[in-house]
Parts: sequence; C-alpha cells; structure tokens
Amino acid sequence: MDLQSIAQIGLRLLQNLLLLLGVAAAGIILVLLLTMAQSRNDQARRADVIVIAHLDTSSAPHFDAAARLYQQGYASRLIVAGSDPPAFRDQLIARRISPEVILIPPITTTNRLASIRQVAAIAQANQFKSVLIVDQPEQLLLTLKLAGDYGLDAYGVPINSLQPNLASLLQSTLDYWQYALLGSTRAIPAPAPPPLPPPPPPTN
Repeated sequence: MDLQSIAQIGLRLLQNLLLLLGVAAAGIILVLLLTMAQSRNDQARRADVIVIAHLDTSSAPHFDAAARLYQQGYASRLIVAGSDPPAFRDQLIARRISPEVILIPPITTTNRLASIRQVAAIAQANQFKSVLIVDQPEQLLLTLKLAGDYGLDAYGVPINSLQPNLASLLQSTLDYWQYALLGSTRAIPAPAPPPLPPPPPPTN
C-alpha cells in the first residue's frame, strides 16, 4: 500500500469522524433547545394526581409548588418519591395537606428512572391516568419523557423560583441522552447521615 492510498484512507476516516461529531453536536444542541423550551412551559391543568417525582433533599420550592397546586384544586391526591418519601410527606403535611391524600412508595430510590417507575406503579394501582409533575425547570423534559414511557398522561409545571443556568441545562441535556441511549439515569447522592450525638459527660 503506497502513501497515497494510506492518505486517502486517513482522509476518509477523518471525514467520518467529523461527520459523527457533527451529528452528536446537533443532537446535543437539539435536546438543549427542547430542554430550554420545556423549562418555560407551564402546563398546569386538572389531573388525577400531582407528582413530585424525584428529590434528593428536602427542597422547599418543590413542596411549596405542589401544595399550591393542590390547594388550587388541580388534583385531589399527591404522590412524592425520592430518597426519603416519609420525610417528604411530612413536608407536605406541614403545609396543611392531609396525610390521607399523600401517597408514597414503600422504598426509597436513588435515581429518577426508579422514582418514575414507582410513581407509575402507584398511579396504576389507584387508576390514575393523568399526572401533573412538579419539577426543576431543566429536568422536566426528561421527567415527562420517563412518565410517558411508563404510560402516564403527563404534564409539567416548572418551579419558577429555581431558574436554571447554562451548566444545569447542559447537565440535563446529557441526562436525557444517557436515558435515550443507555436506558438509565444518573444516580443521586446518598443523603447525609444524621450527626452523631454528643458524648455523655464524664462520670466521676
């Protein structure tokens, strides 16, 4: 094989590589634009249940938004899933929501996909068809995609007090592609353990 043939092969490989990079960049830009559009799209409407789909901490804006939608009559029940559902239920009860209307899964979850799977199981068991999902604006596109894949008629309500920045939008774009390509979602950090109690005073 002469140098000209080697150069032609190298050129074709480079062209194919640039084409793949261009397609990947176009895909990322497209999902980024869709993520930005969904983050501004408030789809609040009457539904069977209001859902806080995935939390890793006790985020007050999520609970405030869900409680407001419930009190305005958008749904008569709520589902909350994530790393500590009993604590999240307590947050809603503290906002004057009756515990009888709050549904939680039996176990905690460590990623968004598992949370939506649990939400879908609860919805199916209670014959809920439509869900109104409260979430961070940049995460709504992925969360609605997950809910739709589990057969839910899902609508999103972005939490306006949590405005995304470019870094969070890019991360959410990569999260979306991770699910689209690999069928998985990013794990959330484990909750911090409670502080240890102070040692007992020394005895004489």
